[in-house]
Amino acid sequence: MSLAACVKAIASSARQFPAGSKFSYGNSDFLVIGRLIEVLGQSDFATLAKQRITGPLQMDATTWPGAPSMANAAFGVRVTVDDYGLFLQMILNRGAANGRKVLSESAVAMVVANQVAAYDTTKDFSVGITKIPRYGLGCWPDVVDEFGATIVVSGRGGMGFYPWVDYSTSTWGIIGVQDARGAQVAVPASQKVEVEARVALAR
Repeated sequence: MSLAACVKAIASSARQFPAGSKFSYGNSDFLVIGRLIEVLGQSDFATLAKQRITGPLQMDATTWPGAPSMANAAFGVRVTVDDYGLFLQMILNRGAANGRKVLSESAVAMVVANQVAAYDTTKDFSVGITKIPRYGLGCWPDVVDEFGATIVVSGRGGMGFYPWVDYSTSTWGIIGVQDARGAQVAVPASQKVEVEARVALAR
C-alpha cells in the first residue's frame, strides 16, 4: 500500500504503550517519517530521497520498487554494494561527498547518536539479539567512548546488507546477509564477522 494508507492504518491501530514512554524496535517509525517527508516535501518518498540523498551521492543504481506511489520507507530498497558504499563514505565524512555537503555534520551526529538513553531497552526483542542497548536514527551505536559519543555504528538484520562505519579507523564495511533462519541466527554471525574485520583494519 502507499505510505499514506500505511500510516493511516498505523494511526488507527491500538497502542502497546503511551507514546514516548518506552523503546520498541520496529518499522512503524520509518513509515511515519517517510510519510512526513512526503507531506513536507510535497512529493513521493522515492523522488525526495533521490533529490536529497541518492542523487547527490550518485547512487544511480538505487531504486524503490513500487515508486512513486508504493515506495516503502521502511524496507524494499534495492541497492548495490557500490552505491551503499557511497552512502557509508558520506556518513564517515560526516555528511560530505563529492566536494559538497549532502547532510549537515549535526544531522549525521544525530543519526549515529544514541537516541534512547532515557529508556530501559534491556527487554526489547531486538536489543536481546544485538546485545546493544543503544539505538540511533535507524542504526545501532555499537561502540561509544567514555562520553557516549559513537565510535562504531552499524545496521543489523537477517536479510540484505549489514553495514558499519568505524570512526576510530576511518573505515566502513558491508556484509551481505541472506539467512532464512532469521535475525536471531544471522545477526550474531554477522556481528562476529564485523568485529573480526574491524580488528583487522585497526592493525
